[in-house]
Amino acid sequence: MKKRKKRRIFNILFLPLFLFILGNTLVYLYCLLTPKLEINKMQSYYLYDSNEQLVFGNDDNWIELQKISPNLINATIATEDKYFYKHIGFDYLRIFRALLKNITSKKIVEGASTISQQYIKNLYQNFDKTIKRKWDE
Repeated sequence: MKKRKKRRIFNILFLPLFLFILGNTLVYLYCLLTPKLEINKMQSYYLYDSNEQLVFGNDDNWIELQKISPNLINATIATEDKYFYKHIGFDYLRIFRALLKNITSKKIVEGASTISQQYIKNLYQNFDKTIKRKWDE
């Protein structure tokens, strides 16, 4: 009887953890072994001030992180991915919540992409809303 109880506790506690680790390891190996993708050309972005004067126009040159205002960085993180510094590129809780919301509404009403995932999408992917594109991302 005790053996059966111990086995059940093991299955409840450790089996999901093992499967989670195994799944992440397989995804990591898939990413490591697949060929590297070609970087897409950046999209054009334009920022205007309150007087409708152009503050920033994209000339296809990368901007060094040190030249971007910390306020803009913090505002972007607060808006797009408030747990940016607390996860490893995937926010599993946010993905689960979005999945539940999408299932209950029977259509895609919420996404759960982190800044890291959005960055990958913008560099390497197209903008289709498909499961395959999300998996590749």
